[in-house]
Amino acid sequence: MTYIPSSTSSINRRVINNIQHASNAMNKQYANISSGKSANRWSDLEAYDSAALQELEARIMSCSAEMNLYRAQERKIEGIARSMQNINDIVSKTIYDTLQAKNPVFGKQVPLRISSAQRLEALQIELSASYEGDYLFGGFKTNTPPVSDIVNHSNLTRAGQPNNSYYLGDQPPDVITAGASMFQKTIAALHLLKTGDNTQYDRALEWLQQSGEEIITEMTKLHSQSHNLKEQIRTTQDLQDHLGEEKYKIIGLDLPTAMIELENQVNTLNATFMATAHTQQLSLVNYLK
Repeated sequence: MTYIPSSTSSINRRVINNIQHASNAMNKQYANISSGKSANRWSDLEAYDSAALQELEARIMSCSAEMNLYRAQERKIEGIARSMQNINDIVSKTIYDTLQAKNPVFGKQVPLRISSAQRLEALQIELSASYEGDYLFGGFKTNTPPVSDIVNHSNLTRAGQPNNSYYLGDQPPDVITAGASMFQKTIAALHLLKTGDNTQYDRALEWLQQSGEEIITEMTKLHSQSHNLKEQIRTTQDLQDHLGEEKYKIIGLDLPTAMIELENQVNTLNATFMATAHTQQLSLVNYLK
């Protein structure tokens, strides 16, 4: 059994430790270059930088959550606006057909009763529109259909006025619901026209024209809300981008400098092997075995 002096053993351990340290530094730099980051673990950062980075990441996540909420609201508004546009088309076409039906020459050729019944069916569909399972026109009652059968049941009172007896939702302020006046008038007008009583044409036209004006007003408001949400999304995205830039200042890697540091670390490791090879009979191959 060969005796190894304790001093030699100590030197060997010190040399191996130096090689291990240089190798770890080189491997860490390789990892940083691969990831494009100056640090891949919290422990690689100074305490101040670590706290700042955690705060930035929390704010970036908050921005993402806000934008998801804004986009969901925007898509909901777009769904309401589509239904409103479709309802406005129903109103416009009904006004046109009613004016045609009043013509003494060819008015009888206009199938106003049939088209009115069909438009009530279409209106029922639009007022029951939903987005991701939530009904759009029921106020805060989003889990149940907001309207009962408006095709076969009129909403005209005994006094001959429209009401919202068909409406099953609630009435939150500043929210478009199926019980709104514009829809009450549209439903009532279509039921008047569905009877085929030409003495009711003028009253139906009056309600339809009022309804059309109210729908246009509400659609303008929806457009404004959609525009505001887009601005909110843009502003929040800008903030998130800025936070990302601040995050990069902490962990972003200066690639040219990193490559120089890596080259220096490789040279240091090679120099360590060369300086100890003669006295300790070590080489990179021996070390790796």
